[in-house]
Amino acid sequence: IWQFLKNPKDQPAAVDSRSVKLRILLYVLLLNMMLTFAFIGVMQLIKLMGWYVNSNHSVLEMMRSLPIWAFLLLGVLAVPLLEELVFRYGLRFKSGYMALLAVVASIALSSVAYSQLPLAGAIGVWIIIAMALVLYALNADKIAGFLKKVWSRVYGVFFYFMAFAFGLIHITNFTDFDYASAAVLLIPILIAPQVIGGMLMGYMRLKYGFRWGYFMHAGHNALLFGLAFATMGTLEE
Repeated sequence: IWQFLKNPKDQPAAVDSRSVKLRILLYVLLLNMMLTFAFIGVMQLIKLMGWYVNSNHSVLEMMRSLPIWAFLLLGVLAVPLLEELVFRYGLRFKSGYMALLAVVASIALSSVAYSQLPLAGAIGVWIIIAMALVLYALNADKIAGFLKKVWSRVYGVFFYFMAFAFGLIHITNFTDFDYASAAVLLIPILIAPQVIGGMLMGYMRLKYGFRWGYFMHAGHNALLFGLAFATMGTLEE
C-alpha cells in the first residue's frame, strides 16, 4: 500500500483468487479502522482542550430520526454505493467512462442552461452541446488515445484529488460548523479519517475492482455504526 501511495498508477493487481482478495480486504479494513480511531482520539482531545466543540452531526441526526434498520440500510449499503460511484468508479481508465462523463456533463449543462437562461439562449446552448457530442462521437478513438496518454501523467494528482474531495465533502456532516471562525484551521484534522479512507478504498478499487472498494466502504461503516449502537445507552447520549 505504501509503495502504491508513493506513486499511484492505474495498474490492477494480478490476483484472481477471491480468498486472497478477501484476506487483503480484511487487512486494509483493519488498518483503516486503526487510523480512524487514532484520529477520533485526536478529535476528542481537541474537544477536551476547548478548541472546537460540535454539537450537531448529520449522522447523529439520522440516528435519531430513522429506525435502526433504515439507518443501517442507508448508511451501510446505499450511501457507500453512491459515494463509491462518484469518487472511485472513475479511478480506472476506460474510453466508455469518458463517453459516459461527456453525456452526464452534457445533461448537467443542458439543465443549467434551461434553468438559468431564456429559452432562446438555452436552445443555443443545446445546439452547441449537440454539435460537441457529434464531434466527440466522430473522433472518439483519437480522443480516447489522447486522454489515455494524459491519464498516465496526471493519474497521481487525480487519485489524491478524489481522495481529498471525498474527505472534504464530509465536512458538511458537521451541521453547525462555523466557516467564519478559526475552526477552519482544524478542517484537515476533522476530515483526515475520510481522506485516509478515500486513499485506502481507492487502493482496493483500483487494484482489485470496484466491488472490493465498495465492500471495504460498507464494512467500515458497518463496524463504526454497529459499535455506536452497541455502546449507546440511549440515542440522546
